[in-house]
Amino acid sequence: MRINTTLQESLLQKRSEAVLFLVVCSILIFSDMSTWGKSFALILLCIFAAYQRLLQKPTPRIVQLIQFDKETWRWLVREPNKNKKISVSNGRLISVHGGWFVLVLHFESIEKNQVVTESWIIWRDQVDSHDWRRLIIIARFWANDSSKVNHS
Repeated sequence: MRINTTLQESLLQKRSEAVLFLVVCSILIFSDMSTWGKSFALILLCIFAAYQRLLQKPTPRIVQLIQFDKETWRWLVREPNKNKKISVSNGRLISVHGGWFVLVLHFESIEKNQVVTESWIIWRDQVDSHDWRRLIIIARFWANDSSKVNHS
């Protein structure tokens, strides 16, 4: 079983970030801190969130994932600059971590005669349900036993 899938942007990731932000705000509001302390912490949290959303440089996003054999993979990455350049990398899968809604794939590739390790996060809503099941199965096959795949 091999995979060749195109990845969409993840709404689940954005919703998870929003829920985490609201949880932290709720914890601050209902904490035993003084009003000034709560206000200061909430202002800092809002500044940090605004920085993350608005001012931080956009990161590259994986747009396609292709498996050739048990360890050899290719991934296409869209650069966030104006010309939307897509770079292609080939490498081998070195580890997999995952849970119910997210998988983290760690790849090793050779670029300019140096070994480079890259990690890519794949959210469940970035691929269809069939491809998600295939990714989970591939992760288990890759590990040769499910104890090597970290389902946290």
